[in-house]
Amino acid sequence: LKDPTKPGHCRVIKLWLVDPHQRIISTANVSPQRTDWWAEAVFGRGSRFSIGTMPPELFQVLVEQGATAKLDIPQKEWDKIRFANRLPAEIMNMVRSHRAVPRGIMTQDEARKYFLMISEERRQF
Repeated sequence: LKDPTKPGHCRVIKLWLVDPHQRIISTANVSPQRTDWWAEAVFGRGSRFSIGTMPPELFQVLVEQGATAKLDIPQKEWDKIRFANRLPAEIMNMVRSHRAVPRGIMTQDEARKYFLMISEERRQF
């Protein structure tokens, strides 16, 4: 609206233009982009939970970075992970200094910040 003091409505119409010759990727071919979905797809949940061949130290970093917050991890699995510190502290600090979650996957906080940024950008129009 030109004058925000006057009553009225603002409507937004989104038009997504696509190239008809460009193949559109199906959601069946796209990996999960939420950390909780990704973690559940990779490790399973509850009685089906397993870190497989992943080093327990790396899984611990994922836990510290919040990627596994919504997983229902059995206590015996936690004990295995917690007591398996085989890597030196220097190497673990190097691993912790980088993001352990694959690129393109967002935490809920990151997604919320991105949403607010886009919403603020749209308010200007």
